[in-house]
Amino acid sequence: MTQIRPLPKIPMRRAFFIVLAFVGLAVAVVWLATRYDSELWPIVLLAVAFVVSLFYWYPRRCPECGSRLKLRGDYFGTNTQYRCFLDCYRCKIAWDTGVVSDDSDGAMGSV
Repeated sequence: MTQIRPLPKIPMRRAFFIVLAFVGLAVAVVWLATRYDSELWPIVLLAVAFVVSLFYWYPRRCPECGSRLKLRGDYFGTNTQYRCFLDCYRCKIAWDTGVVSDDSDGAMGSV
């Protein structure tokens, strides 16, 4: 039987490091773009923001044992709404992300 636990928040120290890394990369991208007269710096800046936000919003490792997590949608009966869980198969814990979404448009598909 799988335990269900709430997914812990990201520690402030890690969040601060992620924000600091983004600001540093953004400054470096703008500086390099102005130094070499590049017109692509807004696209590169958005790509950097996307990659950094992946590290902030998408936890890939189990907080308990460090193994990879797999996304699973748990539907509410015959309804199209579902809760998002991140399953750890090593320690048998389903981490509840707190996200409730609707699959009426078919976006979730086979989770």
